[in-house]
Amino acid sequence: MGRNTHLELIYCLFDLHHFFSKHECSLWLAAENAYDEGEHTQIDDIDNNCYLVNDEEDETDPTNAFDQSIRYSILGKTFENLDVAYDFYNEYGLSKGFGIHKNQVHRRKKTNEIYRRIFVCNKQGFKDMNDKRHLGDNVKRRGITRTGCEAMMKVTLLHGQWVVDKFISKHNHPFDLPSHVLKQRSHSIVHRSHECKDVVTLLSNAGMKPSEITKVVNAYRGNEEDNLTRVQCSNIVSNKRKYNIGKECYGISMHFKERAELDKEFYFDMDLNFDID
Repeated sequence: MGRNTHLELIYCLFDLHHFFSKHECSLWLAAENAYDEGEHTQIDDIDNNCYLVNDEEDETDPTNAFDQSIRYSILGKTFENLDVAYDFYNEYGLSKGFGIHKNQVHRRKKTNEIYRRIFVCNKQGFKDMNDKRHLGDNVKRRGITRTGCEAMMKVTLLHGQWVVDKFISKHNHPFDLPSHVLKQRSHSIVHRSHECKDVVTLLSNAGMKPSEITKVVNAYRGNEEDNLTRVQCSNIVSNKRKYNIGKECYGISMHFKERAELDKEFYFDMDLNFDID
């Protein structure tokens, strides 16, 4: 690596360290306050709004008292966009001990605009055991992790705001311990941060392999709960290369153009500025 590359790497590592230091300090605080009643705008007269739905449960059951209070505090909450809604439900899942993922999306037929989105527990549904692609073959399947959990949060676009119009808080599975919940995919944030992507891109441009980059990033962070995997590193590198397809093609063309000037019998020149009638 040259001097400039070393300086860029130092700056990227500093940004990465600052990002995770700030994130780890505020993560649990944000999760604990995710459904604080004072932090949201509650829509009045919920029962009179047809777009607000609540799953019926026995409110007299003392075991449901806490879930009922959470449900009524979240039902009617508004968000500026879908990313904020996703982050809210993800932080709520972190505080409870489960992961989430995006499920159904509804679009308007004429404009193709998204007007409804559903976020669910990552144990929603059941694994398809009748895969026709492996019919008749002996397939070694992974462990079954889905339990048909119905916990979910649905948001609908209303007057420019995304409103929680349905929320189910009941799960049919035990929650993860605080030491394990961070391993859930939705809570693994290292590979999604801009700081980590900058470090991976810089080391990749310097000629390091994804396996080597993974070791460097994980050794620098020193956090075993949310490590960067080799697959995540490879995805970052491949996604970055997608944006350089045109540049790489131009570089290859210029290389052969220069070679054609030295050896015209073996190489030939090409004109990139032509129109096909």
